[in-house]
Amino acid sequence: MTLPRMYILGTSPLFLLVSHEVAKLSQHPKSIPNLILLLSDPLKLKRFLSNDSRISIIGNNEPVFQYMTTCTPPTLVTEERVMIENLVVIERNRHKLLSDLNQYKGSLNSNSSLLLINPPMGTYEMLRESIWSETERDIMPKIFVGLTDNNTPIVKSSRVPNDQNLILNRPVDLLKYNREFSVNLNPLYWNTKIPLLVAPIPLRFESTSFSQSKSNDLISVMDKLGKFNTTLIQFTDFHFLRLERSIIDSCIESLAALYDCKYIHELLLVDGVNLLLKKLVKEQINIILKSYPNLIESPNCNIILSKDR
Repeated sequence: MTLPRMYILGTSPLFLLVSHEVAKLSQHPKSIPNLILLLSDPLKLKRFLSNDSRISIIGNNEPVFQYMTTCTPPTLVTEERVMIENLVVIERNRHKLLSDLNQYKGSLNSNSSLLLINPPMGTYEMLRESIWSETERDIMPKIFVGLTDNNTPIVKSSRVPNDQNLILNRPVDLLKYNREFSVNLNPLYWNTKIPLLVAPIPLRFESTSFSQSKSNDLISVMDKLGKFNTTLIQFTDFHFLRLERSIIDSCIESLAALYDCKYIHELLLVDGVNLLLKKLVKEQINIILKSYPNLIESPNCNIILSKDR
């Protein structure tokens, strides 16, 4: 298939896997893909070139490709910036994401598409307050946000002696670095697709602008990636999923860490924990509704953010 030119920016193992999957869509497997990797600095670029401009995904006989790459916004010979039509950014760190977006902001316009995969919480506010101000909304790119974290499988093994109800809670590592530009893909995913939820971010972060899901060239490419099962959903649904995950991480997981719980359901065996959990969840939901008062207008809010759920 003929692909639109894509740019991918990031520092994580997932950055390498997404780049590899886009390269696999190339019409001519032996040619250099119509894809440009954006690396973080000149030293990393030098190391990448010394690695023969290749990325290696170890697992299930994955092919190896050479890539075009740079560490600065693309320009013409006249030093005029080239507009980036399709940009994927994979970055969890808030400050690094802010720096990356500011660096490439001048290469994006209203005809561009930007996909942020697994960005930190608060990204929507950051985009509005620190990247594109109110007066710049007409030149903002079409922004999508993606999430792979919400469906991480659990390895259930090593039952506790004398208690068959407790099972070790071990999150699966999808990818592990082998070398800087080489990662090992977990065998669980050799023949299983990774869930990727994608939603468009509304131009204005208000309940009246919660848009319907709408695809474009960039999302169409993501939908064709062999290792990913891409699902386009509405932003409201996406936002509620992230808030639910935030409640679990800040209330349940943190309390489990405090009590040194290592097994599934072990926290429920702690005396008085149910009342404590209810108080923590109630407080967290109050904070969420104070931070996002417009959510109360959603028809599903009373169900999803119920304090008695």
